[in-house]
Amino acid sequence: MRKYTKISSILLIFFFFFSYLQLSNNSQADNSKDYSPLTITGDLRYVNGIYGSGAPTYLGGIQYMCNWGNYIFVSASTDLSGDRITIVNITNPISPTIAGTVSTLTHNPRSSDVSSDGNYLFLASGNLGASVQGALLIFNVTDKANPSYMGDYHLPAGQYQCAGCAYVDSTKVCYVACWGTTGNALYAINCSDKTNPTFISILAGCSYPHDVWANATRAITIGHNNIVSGQATTIDVTDPTAMSIMDTYTTDRLAHPSLTRGFDIYYNEGQYAYFSSGGEATENNGGLFIFDVSDFSNIQPVSNISRFNYGNSSLNDFSSIFTNDYETILYGISTWSDEPYNVFWVFDITNKSNPVLISNLSGAGPPNYLGGNGDGAAFYKNPYSYIGLYADKGISIFQFNETSNKPQFLSIQGGSNGTILYNATPMFNWSKVNGTARYQLQISTDASFSSIIVNLTDICENLYPSQYDENATRVSFTLPSSSALPTYNRYYCRARALYA
Repeated sequence: MRKYTKISSILLIFFFFFSYLQLSNNSQADNSKDYSPLTITGDLRYVNGIYGSGAPTYLGGIQYMCNWGNYIFVSASTDLSGDRITIVNITNPISPTIAGTVSTLTHNPRSSDVSSDGNYLFLASGNLGASVQGALLIFNVTDKANPSYMGDYHLPAGQYQCAGCAYVDSTKVCYVACWGTTGNALYAINCSDKTNPTFISILAGCSYPHDVWANATRAITIGHNNIVSGQATTIDVTDPTAMSIMDTYTTDRLAHPSLTRGFDIYYNEGQYAYFSSGGEATENNGGLFIFDVSDFSNIQPVSNISRFNYGNSSLNDFSSIFTNDYETILYGISTWSDEPYNVFWVFDITNKSNPVLISNLSGAGPPNYLGGNGDGAAFYKNPYSYIGLYADKGISIFQFNETSNKPQFLSIQGGSNGTILYNATPMFNWSKVNGTARYQLQISTDASFSSIIVNLTDICENLYPSQYDENATRVSFTLPSSSALPTYNRYYCRARALYA
């Protein structure tokens, strides 16, 4: 909740103050703690990459990338051999290889999405030019080495640029954001028969949508409008036959910064959504935006990052945005003035209202390989960032190594990470981080943390007086019964320190 009455706020403050006094009077309490905010620091470095137009890599002119498991699906529109999709294997995360390609595309490939089982690729495509129709293309990618075409849906004439694509498995609906001479809209397309996708409905009023995110009930679009304004739009898609706008947030094209040329959305179904914007071409007013979307009918800006509030002229024209798994580090890719290379930015967003610049890299070719980023052609797969580059004709891999607020894991119930537990409320131990007030603990049944079953973000003495204990170097935390685990299973955990 973001709205409190004055009385509720006073009572809440009194409650925490009283709790703190009670703990301070406890003879075992550590009164020397520093509860000031902890700033993340670290080292951003280039790790490796895969490059080249034409055979065998086909990575020239990267427009977009999406990730499923150990594969990257790359949309390339100006490769030497023509428009195509390239599938990259990242089983070895820092030594990618080409798994397969889709060639002879009749449309300029743009945004894409993959079904949750990794067997189907949905590609939004189109060309600039009123005579060309945009289209949704569907491919069977079960065999990554031999992907095959299945079917397509062509949009009406004049809807020539399909810029965003989001497929929802549970409803078998693909949402396509498009714009052209006949208007700007979000299309809902029935993909239950992937050989014959069919029209469901269209929603106008999305202000040149350049990207879309969707699940079974909600969708978000980000506007791309060089003429009047930029717009973030939330949409009710509970009934795909009758989509409706829930809320919009609009900025004038000359605002500092502006959403006018919104390019990319990152949203992980939490409280916050993240947008990148290229701004208006002559005003250099692009930026990175953080929005509170806990209420889709009343979205609110929380903070923004631009050259205007950070005093750095290269913080402009952002093409891609994404975060780490904890949403405490924000990554953004921006264009350096009019040069054909980009700047890779890293921000501490533990405090969402006050992003703090940590580090950046720039420059095409060696040593950083940041030559030109396609819109949305970037993603994070712990612990690496993958960035698709049209000027460097390939994918560059980066790693940000934190040097603070990353506790070292010690044990689960006295055993190593990945141990089988016979206790539903085991004890976890990790190294203490000086200067923090609370910790986040995640518990998963797999080492990649794709199946997280416990996610506690408020671990501290005040809220868990019976479960929490620490000394000068170690934190011990017994899982509360409200988060009890099924026994006789193998578990993995990770912890990190957070702001007060």
